[in-house]
Amino acid sequence: MSNNTATIKTRKNLVSTRTITMTALLAAISYVLAFLEFPVPLSPSFGEFLPFIKTKLDIVLFNALPFNILKGMVIGAITMMIYKKLTPILKGETWK
Repeated sequence: MSNNTATIKTRKNLVSTRTITMTALLAAISYVLAFLEFPVPLSPSFGEFLPFIKTKLDIVLFNALPFNILKGMVIGAITMMIYKKLTPILKGETWK
């Protein structure tokens, strides 16, 4: 194995180690911040507009979750429609 190949593998390992470390660090910070109580500017407007929303879980279940499901279905449908045309490009084949 040449020195250049070893250097490339070392750089790839370093990049993936950094990526994993940053992901773990940000996940830990998000986990801690999830349990801290701080005022969210939009919370009162949710309560006024939709009176059945009382907690943060209600905000997620009634506001974020349905739109994320809808978005996933739309993106999935678009992907299913264009996948056949993109298959040669994804497999590295040339145009015919």
